[in-house]
Amino acid sequence: MADAGAVWTLRGAPGGLTASGARSFDEKSAEIPGASEKSDPWGGQVRLIDADRDGRAGLLAAAPGENSGNGFIEAIPASSPGLVAGGS
Repeated sequence: MADAGAVWTLRGAPGGLTASGARSFDEKSAEIPGASEKSDPWGGQVRLIDADRDGRAGLLAAAPGENSGNGFIEAIPASSPGLVAGGS
């Protein structure tokens, strides 16, 4: 779908970034609320933030075109294996 958006996350390793454990999130992903829609650009702006100060950075993914241009921010929490859509 044109400009629906998505976010890919890569893990760090001693030699740099690695595709091992890479994850993709979008509004078609299980447990991500909403529906993939044209011109949302879900993930058009992203931030990693440790809001609960547990040493793990969760992902904030903005969809500036969501809700007829009002925008929306999705919070994807982190766990020991990485980001998890459950609880977003």
